[in-house]
Amino acid sequence: VGSFIQQLIVSQTSFQQRKSLVASILRCAITCWYIGNFNTAMQILAGLKLNTY
Repeated sequence: VGSFIQQLIVSQTSFQQRKSLVASILRCAITCWYIGNFNTAMQILAGLKLNTY
């Protein structure tokens, strides 16, 4: 999941697209947390923390 999130963000061509995508990803992580799907929520957050070199 983490690598998928990272690839999604990097594949966006403009800052506005990345900003919109990150907002959507965060909403998804928050929803997962509220419904008790803690593993997926943490995987999403881990994907946001990955470094791209």
